Amino acid sequence: MAILLDVIEPVGDISLWAMDETGKRLESNNSYSWSVIGKPTVIERNGSHKGLNIIGATEILKHYGFVYQAYSKDDGSITSMHIVKYLKHLMSYDKSRGIHKTMVILDNAKIHTAYDVKLFAKDHKDD
Repeated sequence: MAILLDVIEPVGDISLWAMDETGKRLESNNSYSWSVIGKPTVIERNGSHKGLNIIGATEILKHYGFVYQAYSKDDGSITSMHIVKYLKHLMSYDKSRGIHKTMVILDNAKIHTAYDVKLFAKDHKDD
């Protein structure tokens, strides 16, 4: 990572993003409780499956900005197509700031290494 930073830091027309995603639900996750002696424990749950899926990235080279997109849990899980859509959004955000080279650090999650994401990266390697 230090070598990468040494190479790209002097370049003015580049941004480096650390990206990941998460899902948050409104359902409480109660795993501990108390009860009256001799009575069974009652753990209340609201049964809600509502919440958000969030994809976000922080620019870690120069301006340390944060860009995210949120999706309803009703739309299902985050897929590789959501990742591609987000990467397009991130590149558009950079272009609006006058940045023409966008680099993104991803972990090895399956949706990050999916065919759609690899194809997008290959098609946009100059961007």
